[in-house]
Amino acid sequence: MLEFASTSALSKNEKLAYDYFKIKSKRLKKKMRRLNF
Repeated sequence: MLEFASTSALSKNEKLAYDYFKIKSKRLKKKMRRLNF
C-alpha cells in the first residue's frame, strides 16, 4: 500500500516537473530567439 502511494506521488511529481520544464524550455527558446542565438 505504501509503495503504491509513493509511486503515484512520484508519477505526479514527474508530470509536474515535465510540465514545468516544458513551459521553461518554451520561454527559454523565446529568449534565445530574442538574443539571436
